[in-house]
Amino acid sequence: MAVTYPTITFVKGGTTVTLPAPAPGGTFRKTRSQAIGRTASGAPVIYDKDAVWYEGTLAFTYLSSSMKAALESFFDTVAGASFTYTNDDGTAYTAYFLDNALSFRQRARGAYDITVRLNLSAAGE
Repeated sequence: MAVTYPTITFVKGGTTVTLPAPAPGGTFRKTRSQAIGRTASGAPVIYDKDAVWYEGTLAFTYLSSSMKAALESFFDTVAGASFTYTNDDGTAYTAYFLDNALSFRQRARGAYDITVRLNLSAAGE
């Protein structure tokens, strides 16, 4: 019997990259678009634009050389554009890479670690 492992996908147009699910313990932050200030008397004033987004950090470990190459190619292809990120439970988000560089750590010959930061839509909430 074959063992299956959870995966995630990044999709843009006809390009799909499938990677093993990231290591547990990724961090996610919910952010609201607000302007915060104070009146002359010091009372807080908050203007809430009712926009919400998430920022997520995904840590991938032991990516093979071919997975690393596929992720690099995908990163170059999307270059600031949105793409679809589907997590390991099947929830899809509109996403953007938050960094303009990918930094890999070579764990062993042909095995790489990387952490990517994504801006995620609230669609999977």
